[in-house]
Amino acid sequence: MNGPRFNSFKFWVHFVCGALFGVFYGLRVWGRSSHAAQMSISQGLLIMSASSIVWGIIAGIASTTGWDEP
Repeated sequence: MNGPRFNSFKFWVHFVCGALFGVFYGLRVWGRSSHAAQMSISQGLLIMSASSIVWGIIAGIASTTGWDEP
């Protein structure tokens, strides 16, 4: 068991940064949609929430892979 240790603080910092990116990405996807005018606010919030969760998880998992460790 000499693999990389899990650092929860590092995971959450990367998760929050990825989630912030995801919110802006979701907002852009919502705004560029050809049906954006017909979408409700709740659908737009759902797109932004799902995007922030997905990007947050991707960033958090990428932080624990150990590729940036010495």
